[in-house]
Amino acid sequence: MTKEAYFEELSYALRRRELLPRPMEEDGLLPVEWNGRILCRVTERGAVRYDPTWVDT
Repeated sequence: MTKEAYFEELSYALRRRELLPRPMEEDGLLPVEWNGRILCRVTERGAVRYDPTWVDT
């Protein structure tokens, strides 16, 4: 599966869960928005990157 096909399928699943996928960034990551803020970014291999300032300990 190509990166584009993967992100297209992922975007569909995210929208069903009321998350908003944003356009792919220059570094190849797919940002995911929730409540008007970027919640995380997803790599083409399915890893999820969060902003460490948003993660509670």
